[in-house]
Amino acid sequence: MLTADGDGARDFGRDGAAALALLAFGALLPWALRAALGMSHPAGSDPDLWGLYALNVPLGTPCAVPPAFPTLVYLIHAVTGLLPVPAAALAAWIGASLVAPLAFALARALGAGRIPALAVGALALTTPHAATLTVQAQPDTWVMVLLLTAALAAVAAHRRPGAPGSLALVVVAGCAPLWREHGLVVALVLLALAPLLRGAPRWRGLRLVGVVGLLFVAPGLVGQSPGAPWSQPWFQRVSMVDEEVAAGELPEHAQMLRGDERERVAGYYRDGARARLTVYHAGRALRQAPVEWILALLATALLAPGVWRRRPGALAPLAGLVPVLPALLIWSGPRHVAVALPVALAVVAASVSRLGPRTRWALALPVLGLWGIAQLAWPGVATEVRAQAATLRDLEEVGTDLCQLATPGDLAGDDLRAFLYCPLPMAPLGDPTSDWRIWWVSRDPEPREGWVTVPTRNPRFVVQRYRGEITGSARPCADSHPPPGTPHIALQPRPVQLQPPCEPDPGWLAGLPPAPDSVSYGLVPDEQRDREREDRERRDRARPRSRFTP
Repeated sequence: MLTADGDGARDFGRDGAAALALLAFGALLPWALRAALGMSHPAGSDPDLWGLYALNVPLGTPCAVPPAFPTLVYLIHAVTGLLPVPAAALAAWIGASLVAPLAFALARALGAGRIPALAVGALALTTPHAATLTVQAQPDTWVMVLLLTAALAAVAAHRRPGAPGSLALVVVAGCAPLWREHGLVVALVLLALAPLLRGAPRWRGLRLVGVVGLLFVAPGLVGQSPGAPWSQPWFQRVSMVDEEVAAGELPEHAQMLRGDERERVAGYYRDGARARLTVYHAGRALRQAPVEWILALLATALLAPGVWRRRPGALAPLAGLVPVLPALLIWSGPRHVAVALPVALAVVAASVSRLGPRTRWALALPVLGLWGIAQLAWPGVATEVRAQAATLRDLEEVGTDLCQLATPGDLAGDDLRAFLYCPLPMAPLGDPTSDWRIWWVSRDPEPREGWVTVPTRNPRFVVQRYRGEITGSARPCADSHPPPGTPHIALQPRPVQLQPPCEPDPGWLAGLPPAPDSVSYGLVPDEQRDREREDRERRDRARPRSRFTP
């Protein structure tokens, strides 16, 4: 007959085996999903932001996106030699492997039985909006990991209120803003919980001091300037929403809208109608991912009695749920709430386990029904990720051809995604001594004066050289090259200063066409007209903005 200690060891062993099984499940899922969807490449909506900033890591260039994931991608690139997209996909796969066992651990920590906790690990990664995050070359699987570890850290700080739990809370909260915009809310929630969770007064005080101190120091750990999160370049992507409302500008993320919906939203921005924008964004978010939002809001509601009764231990999971709630108020996509699905399911599983045998299924069956309803989103989600993967396949073809044509010292311009597979430093047009070095990749098939089109295998992209008639020894400053620290992507791109500096003969430049005032965005005609109209409006207001220039 087993003793109590034996029972505990046996339970621990079973939990360990379950966690290992879920680890294997999470590791195999992305490969199985890619095979099922027929994807030859990973997906991703912004691969250039994460991949090219990863190549900037050793240069110390300011980063316009939270820098932890680019740093992880760079480390994988440095160790394996993989290009940015495969390295980012591998990083996302590592995160995906951790999600299911962490969800199981959180559910068990909150009091769920082993079977419900196993279900959490399996269901969390098998709804369409969550599953497709595992095949993208983006940090969303790590955001899942962040929200799970935030909830686990809060639980640990409450149950082990001394050094172990307090240290876990400080590390997670202090480093959270480095991963994604959700991380800033994670830090604020854990900072609010720090003095409420169990512990001697000195430990509660040390938690507060530790979180605040690490928030300022943590950016230096990934090669950025130390300072408050809201003073960092990547915070501009958060604050820009409020600035665009105040300026009456239609932001980039809303430019994908068409027809009456676009005009209605543009009117809200012009009029500064914050209340109408809030209602619109909330309705749009709920329509795009109704099951994920229902589960997130249900889990938050299940924690409400603990808030009302002032039970700090019951507040811990809020660290993994509250960070997605602002997505109801600003422009967001399904992924912004899908990242909280593991935490939401863990809370629901714990609540189910606390119910009596007869009432348990009253909550479990509707949740399983919601999971089944979520599967109806597969056709649309599959089409989207296949299209993203096909785009990356096209970019690889263009990049491979570019690398066969490029020579040392060449530079990148326009559609920077193409240079994910042929990493060249970024340079805008504007310096006649270096413009001829730029490879310009776009979707614009129209020939332009002073440009030479270079054929490649992929007809969807046009590869051009600017001022291509300058060849051989006639090239100005041909013996000078861009400095080795030229970034692959920059917050404020400037003409490249060649080394050694040179003074070209004015005769070389006589009669050459001027640099263009504007370039094509590679869009379909209606999209191009919309973008050109907005560009004119922005120039009229003398407030030029771009994706990389806050």
